[in-house]
Amino acid sequence: MADNSDNKPKSEAHGGSARPMTGNPTRAADADAAVTGRGVHTLVDAARRAADQDQERLRAAAGTIADFANADRALEATARITGLYCRTMQDTTEDMQALMACCSNVGQGIQQMQQTWFEVLRRSIEQARHQPQDLLRCRTPEEFAQVQRDLYLDSVAMMLDSSMAMLRATGDMVSKAMKPLEGRARGGMHG
Repeated sequence: MADNSDNKPKSEAHGGSARPMTGNPTRAADADAAVTGRGVHTLVDAARRAADQDQERLRAAAGTIADFANADRALEATARITGLYCRTMQDTTEDMQALMACCSNVGQGIQQMQQTWFEVLRRSIEQARHQPQDLLRCRTPEEFAQVQRDLYLDSVAMMLDSSMAMLRATGDMVSKAMKPLEGRARGGMHG
């Protein structure tokens, strides 16, 4: 059996696919250029992919930086808004306290008016309790007229006293309720 490896170029005899050792030098140069060209293209493609990936990473980093900048702006805006609300609360706290004091004074005034009303009612009942007895003791029409006149005068006096007491209680309530508000009105309006 003859060995065929003698007829083939040395690289093919050993199972290689590289350029032949013998033969046409132009063909060998073309083969070398093709291999080199494929290598360069592969390197260029790899470099492009790497550059594209780097560019994507840079865009993502720029987006993240922009997000941080937006977050910083949002945080600054939130801080300004919170500061505005805090100053508003500080500016209106005394006004709200004055309004609460006014409401408290109105409530106390209503209680005082209620006590005054009960006192007027008590006196009226006390007076009414004696009136029928006074009328029953009368023996003459003149005495009866005299008792009626006294009862009428007492009733009118009682209504005047009651009305004045209720008006005083109302006036005290209004005066006490107005004091905290007048202090704030003199303090100036916020605008």
